[in-house]
Amino acid sequence: MNKKRYLVLLLILLLIPAATASWGFALPECYGESFMGELKYKVSRLDELDGRRIVIVGGSAAAFGVDSELLGEAFPDREIVNLGMYAALGTTVMLDLSEKSVREGDTVVIMPEISQQTLSDFFDPAVMWQGLDGAYGLISRLPSDKILRLFGAFPEFAASKLRFTLRGERPAGEGAYRRDVFNAYGDADTPLAFRNVMPLLWDETSPVEMSASMIDGSFIKRANEYAERTGADVVFALAPVNAMAVSGDIGELYDALCRELSFPVIGNARDSVMDAGWFFDTNYHLNSAGRVVFTDSLIGALKAHYGDPETFAVPLPNMPEPQSAAWTEGDDGDGAYFYYSDLGETWAISGAQDRETLTVPAHFDGRPVSAILEGAFSECKTLREVTIQENIRSVASGAFDGAESLERIILKSEKPSSVRAGDGLLRGTRAKISVPDSAYGAYMTDYFWSVFSGRIE
Repeated sequence: MNKKRYLVLLLILLLIPAATASWGFALPECYGESFMGELKYKVSRLDELDGRRIVIVGGSAAAFGVDSELLGEAFPDREIVNLGMYAALGTTVMLDLSEKSVREGDTVVIMPEISQQTLSDFFDPAVMWQGLDGAYGLISRLPSDKILRLFGAFPEFAASKLRFTLRGERPAGEGAYRRDVFNAYGDADTPLAFRNVMPLLWDETSPVEMSASMIDGSFIKRANEYAERTGADVVFALAPVNAMAVSGDIGELYDALCRELSFPVIGNARDSVMDAGWFFDTNYHLNSAGRVVFTDSLIGALKAHYGDPETFAVPLPNMPEPQSAAWTEGDDGDGAYFYYSDLGETWAISGAQDRETLTVPAHFDGRPVSAILEGAFSECKTLREVTIQENIRSVASGAFDGAESLERIILKSEKPSSVRAGDGLLRGTRAKISVPDSAYGAYMTDYFWSVFSGRIE
């Protein structure tokens, strides 16, 4: 009897992975309309274009920061491919995916954001599956260590596909983070990105430290190997960054890159540090005017690298005015339990009194409340549930540090792109993030919120 029971149990254990693999690979493509669904088309463009190419490899700063059409006009003898967007996957993954197709005669501009994640061998297998959905052949381009980690994350991917299939959903993302924002070159070309929409003009959830300590040896090793193995003309360029977010010495960082990389670092490092008015919704995402300004400096850097004395005149736009604070209807009943910092047109939540439930107010003293600062709930030891209404556009990392009893953060907005949260939002808590049922798929595939996918309900 016991032997039969063990055989049945063994059979079940063998069938579960088989069933998981079956629905994971066999179910229809699920993430094709999200921004991750663009990945395979970027790689296909690189595979299919003949002749010499300029290939941009980086994170979303490259997708929002380069005007490939303008770049192509400056270098008409080259095709342009923008592989930027996927810092969430890791920079070296984009080197892995492009290495097979890059060849002598190409120029590869490696342009990651300045952070410990992007300047390392970081890899997120869970997010990678979203990009591989419907393009599983790309797995063969990854090194064995990443493939092993990838298949370790497969059950979660298969379960999410099944869940979306049963709900009849194909999450497409929202706002500026959908597949349909990308143009033929791979740029994130959206009319939404026409001015700075950040309440503080910079994203306080992601400060940028310019320091040699940001550079990991694993990144240097992989980048140098890439240059040697492809035989391409590989260069490094500093990605655009909001000057208000920067600390440290960019000269130290630049010198370290020049010293460690086996290929040139091009351009004037200080051209990458740009005024806040040129940015859109993060410290790295330029608005449409800023994209032209940065591309002009990139053209100049490449011409200097090529030894090309011919100038290319770019009509430079004016800096757009930042977005004014919008008045949003909402509940102000708990307003007396909060403390506020004056941001000018709006207020930020800087502290709160300890209660079991709190709703962040929409307004205070006749002005909107737009942000929640780091440590705002640090004194809320018994807080179990907090509601964040549609007026809030920024929640800093560490906002809930010390809120050890927190169980639920309720987000009222149906548009995940309307509110930013720092990566450390849930630090020190076991809280779940509750979102509107109709927006569940949008949050799960959102550029910013997908990092919390395991805690979203």
